[in-house]
Amino acid sequence: MKYLSKTEYKCLINGLIKDYALYGPVLEDGTPAYAPIDSFKELRLGLRPTHLSAKEFLFPTQEQLITFDIENQTAQAVTKAPKQAIIGLAPCDLHAITLMDRVFSSPPEDINYTKRRNRTLLIGTDCQPDNYCFCDSVKAATANNNFDLFLRILKNGVLVDIGTKKGLAVLKDTPRQDRPQKPN
Repeated sequence: MKYLSKTEYKCLINGLIKDYALYGPVLEDGTPAYAPIDSFKELRLGLRPTHLSAKEFLFPTQEQLITFDIENQTAQAVTKAPKQAIIGLAPCDLHAITLMDRVFSSPPEDINYTKRRNRTLLIGTDCQPDNYCFCDSVKAATANNNFDLFLRILKNGVLVDIGTKKGLAVLKDTPRQDRPQKPN
């Protein structure tokens, strides 16, 4: 577990924005929803429930699967797998993604899903359940090892659990206050 100050946390988010297509909870027409994050100020962690889930970034409702060249009578599979990060995932969201991984990577494998999933960084956050939450009843109220990074927002900073080597690499790239910055 690592501690990041507020400044280091902001550096982490700005680094994610620079290196990934970053998606997370924002306020959209006054309602929390997952959407692209273009600046640190847009991110609204802790808003529950979100209007739309993060599932669409891993399994879009529409996608092109194949292209045809009528003239040459050929067909080619289309796989779009952007380098992306999803932040603000509650433990129940992480469990749902684990189930999706199991379904879509089992034979017959959904190549589009698995390629997209392999290029996605999952960043979880603590959740404050409301009266309609059913996570405890399905044993999905806590995150185990189904994340790359997991953030616990504190008053003066953030505690970060590291779940994977991919998450560790991202965290190592984040400037720390206790070590000198690399010159540009």
